[in-house]
Amino acid sequence: MNISRLLATALAMVFVYPGVRADVPIDPKAEVAAALKGMGDAANAHDVERHVGYYAHIPGVTLIVDGEPIVGWDTIRDKQKEWWSNGKTDVVYQMQGAPEVLELAPNVLVTTLFMRAHRTLPSGEVREGRFAVSSIWQKRPDGWKVVYSHESTTH
Repeated sequence: MNISRLLATALAMVFVYPGVRADVPIDPKAEVAAALKGMGDAANAHDVERHVGYYAHIPGVTLIVDGEPIVGWDTIRDKQKEWWSNGKTDVVYQMQGAPEVLELAPNVLVTTLFMRAHRTLPSGEVREGRFAVSSIWQKRPDGWKVVYSHESTTH
């Protein structure tokens, strides 16, 4: 088989293979929904690296929690390790309803989640909490990443 025929066969396989559709546009909301699910799964597994992996690895990435700004990927990761006691927490998160997703621009989305958390404190007391998370996601070369997020408790 000559090289042109091999190349033509390979290209045909890429465009005809059932799992790959070149004519189907990618839905950014579906991609971010998948990222939110992955982020939530990582949170419930208390996997800090995987969870924080959904944040953009840029100096200005920002997470604000109850008025406290946490700036920088490494700082966010370190704070998350602290909150989850290096993965030893028993906190369980549940989304309340479907996430709200708003497309601001072709490569920028905002999500809002309403969440519940259930955890045992070091004293043995069981605590339930509710909070809201709004995040700005940007399509980057390595996929959809959070560039700015704000969490606040609700009562």
